[in-house]
Amino acid sequence: MGSEHLRAKGKPHLWMRLPIVLPFLWGVIGTIVFILIVQVNRAEEQQIAMLKKSVVSDAISHFDDMVAVRRWNASHNGVFVKQHGTMQPNPYLKENLITCKENEKMIKINPAWMTREIAQISNLNRQEHYKLTSLIPINPLNTPNTFETDAMKYLQKNRSKTYYYRFGEEQKFQFVGALYFEKGCMGCHGEMGYRIGDVRGGISIELPLEKFKYSKHLVERHTREVQWGIGILGLIVGTLLSFLAVSMLRHHKHLHSMNEELEEIVRIRTNELQELNATLESRVKEEIKKNKIKDEMMILQSRHAAMGEMIGMIAHQWRQPVATLSMVANKMVMDIELDEVDLQGFEKDAEEIIAQAVYLSKTIDDFTDFFKPNKQKEIFSPYQVFEEAVNMIGKGIENKGIGLKIESSTEGLVLGFPHELLQVYLNLLKNAKEACEGVETDSKEISVVIYEAGEWIVTTVCDNGIGVDPSIREEVFVPYFTTKEELNGTGLGLYMSKIIVENHLLGKIKIDDERDRTCFSVWLPRLEG
Repeated sequence: MGSEHLRAKGKPHLWMRLPIVLPFLWGVIGTIVFILIVQVNRAEEQQIAMLKKSVVSDAISHFDDMVAVRRWNASHNGVFVKQHGTMQPNPYLKENLITCKENEKMIKINPAWMTREIAQISNLNRQEHYKLTSLIPINPLNTPNTFETDAMKYLQKNRSKTYYYRFGEEQKFQFVGALYFEKGCMGCHGEMGYRIGDVRGGISIELPLEKFKYSKHLVERHTREVQWGIGILGLIVGTLLSFLAVSMLRHHKHLHSMNEELEEIVRIRTNELQELNATLESRVKEEIKKNKIKDEMMILQSRHAAMGEMIGMIAHQWRQPVATLSMVANKMVMDIELDEVDLQGFEKDAEEIIAQAVYLSKTIDDFTDFFKPNKQKEIFSPYQVFEEAVNMIGKGIENKGIGLKIESSTEGLVLGFPHELLQVYLNLLKNAKEACEGVETDSKEISVVIYEAGEWIVTTVCDNGIGVDPSIREEVFVPYFTTKEELNGTGLGLYMSKIIVENHLLGKIKIDDERDRTCFSVWLPRLEG
């Protein structure tokens, strides 16, 4: 009753939304197709603009070449060539002919006449067409046509412009480049009233557009092909997505019917479970009680193991001081028996006994502090914590004939729990000591370096012991994994070190091999300021 009421009041089933989903899906696909087609049209416009720019650049290049030739001619105040049948003097140029020795006639070619001659040759052999033009032509052949008249008027009105062009409808490109009155033009046109910088005339260039039209046709055809491809792809994708949507909605409908059947089964099973609930609660409580007892026993065993290890360390620390106390006490007894008591000697022996007793007391304090839990984070120096670790385990390392070398280049501080970091350092030193014990050499050494690396304070502990097989390097931080069965290893030391460093101190711990050494590095975030 309750579930049926909720279905009646709640949202409609997903499969009932099919009339809404499909139009929305096709609308999204249509929008994407439209955007893609618009982008393709823009690309087409850009490519055609580039083709037009290429034609304009070609015309400008022809114009600049002609201007360069004219300037060269003007810089020499015209040039002379031998007269022959096709080369006649410019009738509009004064002093256009000179006679040399042996009655040989030389024709003066000024820039305008040279432009005309070059244009005639080019117009005969090429599809490009050149013409010298002016609104005030000296030579009637330079009279401008309609386009050239419009171009010259535009260039005279807009002195900052150099070119005027138009893509004609008759398969040709029309271009006029302005010729400004320059100092070199004074010889031929100085009497015409022009001033330096005036537009005196122009060079008209007509270029064929067959290549441009063909390239434009290819671009337009490619664009149509891409647009058709996008449309067909959109249709295919829309059809596939519609099919998938219909399939998913039908599948959802099927799942919904199955869900109703499962709800009925769940109701039946719920009633059965409720009947078993009373006995189940008592069984769960009993199991929880057993697990709690088991956990307490494991904790107790862990404490006993830690206490046994600490007692072993204390024994190593106390061995020499106790021997010293025994030796001083025997000496005092011998002095009394031999009646050679010296007050100054007694005082010195008493001071030695007091010093050794203080050392023993400090050792107890160090190991006692190790078991005190950190409840609040503290600001501390990793180097000082490492010194505490050396004070606790250093004698044990020294007694095994292992050299311990410590270098520190930082007094940086970190925020965290110093006793937990002390446990990590003790684990690393203990592992390094046991690794060195496994090799037969007189140069056993543990090397420790503490330094800063950017925002980190790094402690690296390296040893030249038996090393770690590369095949198990990734497993050394796995709980209960150990290679020290013969040493009764628990496989929890490095695992607990990883948990402390990463979860409690927000750092990271790594293992690396350096030639003949195995190195563990602890990275802790350095406290700024």
